[in-house]
Amino acid sequence: LQDTGYTQYGAHAKFVARFGEADTLSAEYLRGTQLGVRRYDQLDGGLGNLLSGFDPQVLDFASARYSRAGLGFLDSLSLAFSYNGQRDDRTSQSINNATGLRSRITDEFNRADVFGYQAQATASAGRHTLSFGGELYDEFITSRRKEARFSNTTGGFTDVSVVRARFPDGARYRTAGLFAQDIVRLSPRRFRGTFGLRYSRFNYRQSPEDNPLDARGRPTVPAFQTAFDDLTFNAGLVASVTPHPNLTANVSRGFRAPNVNDFGSVGLSGLGFEVTPEEGARLGGTVGNFDASRPAGDARPVRQLQPET
Repeated sequence: LQDTGYTQYGAHAKFVARFGEADTLSAEYLRGTQLGVRRYDQLDGGLGNLLSGFDPQVLDFASARYSRAGLGFLDSLSLAFSYNGQRDDRTSQSINNATGLRSRITDEFNRADVFGYQAQATASAGRHTLSFGGELYDEFITSRRKEARFSNTTGGFTDVSVVRARFPDGARYRTAGLFAQDIVRLSPRRFRGTFGLRYSRFNYRQSPEDNPLDARGRPTVPAFQTAFDDLTFNAGLVASVTPHPNLTANVSRGFRAPNVNDFGSVGLSGLGFEVTPEEGARLGGTVGNFDASRPAGDARPVRQLQPET
């Protein structure tokens, strides 16, 4: 079908070195790129837009890990660093079928750079095997958007303006976690129990700096930051009926934390024009049952803005 073809390429490399019988060092790199990608559901096959491109789509992922078998009272120790960079550029333009007028061309640059730090260890004591550790992910957002008109006469762009990007430029999102899990052999070859706990904390921050102003000279991105945390768990039991079939039972609790898209994105969606609850209240809109007086850590998902006027 027209406008459904695209080009894709990738590369992958891995290096592993062993020092003696206890130490291992590994490094890995992955690259993936898609060029000429378009949203067919918003072109002739859907909304009938002139342009709806996602070009380029780029992934850069790199990691390095050091592992040690046996270190004091520890059975194993693992330290890791990772980098995850994702680029998601977009180009769009619509047309009024009744008048034939074309909208301005919107060109976006969106990139997320995430640095990860991990540490994990295991230890054994009697019937218990304990795993514990922590991790930190530090995410940086770069997002820019401009609008312009294309002149058939000059073959260039005119009326170029920088507008608020899809995400707040310079936004930062941090995820930190501490975890521990114990596997205990309740009876030899018969019952095995598992119990784990995880503490997670999230920090989000955005600033008017490096973001454009509106026509009245006001910031298009308000200063905002929030932090919240939670505790999750899992508990399970495995019963070995025979050496082959097992019976399992598990109880666990989890949640999905709001991400940068929930906190900072703005624009049209299938539900309307979306903003964060805080931004909706700042604009004077009615945003569900959002209470602007609640603590900043009481984060809720994005709701649809219902303007007062």
